[in-house]
Parts: sequence; structure tokens; C-alpha cells
Amino acid sequence: MTSRDRLYLTENIPTLVVWGKRDPVLPVRHAKALAETLPGAVVRVVNRAGHMPHRSNPPAFAAALANFVGGTSPAVHDQERWAQLLAG
Repeated sequence: MTSRDRLYLTENIPTLVVWGKRDPVLPVRHAKALAETLPGAVVRVVNRAGHMPHRSNPPAFAAALANFVGGTSPAVHDQERWAQLLAG
């Protein structure tokens, strides 16, 4: 079971994915695949970081997060739009 058939639900939700370039568990190619699948997601690959970029390169992780939060408008909940999306 995966979430791939439901990722369209995130199209209007700002999403940041931070990936470690040296991730031995989930290689960076997975980040690129995720970017193609997750509508509107911003993917930031952190150099000199592994599976937990917030721990292995905190300054780069914090910069990616600060840039995203500072430059992204929040989602606006629209009950009618959600009903349409969920109805298929």
C-alpha cells in the first residue's frame, strides 16, 4: 500500500521535502521521483547530509526551511474544493 494514488490531494498544500544527498537508506534519486509525483512540492537536497539532514547538516536544513517558510504562502482551506477532490 502506498500513498501514490492520493498525492493529488496535496496539490494546494505547500510541501517542503528536505533530502540528504548522502542518504544511504533512501538515495537521492527517490527525492527526484517524489518531486515528479507530488504536485507542487519543493525538494531541497542537502549536501553533506545523510538520512537525517536536520541532524547531519543543521545549518543547511535550517536555511532550506527558513527559505521555504519565508517565501511560501500558506494553504487556504476550501471545503468545497476538498469535497470535489475527495469525490474523485
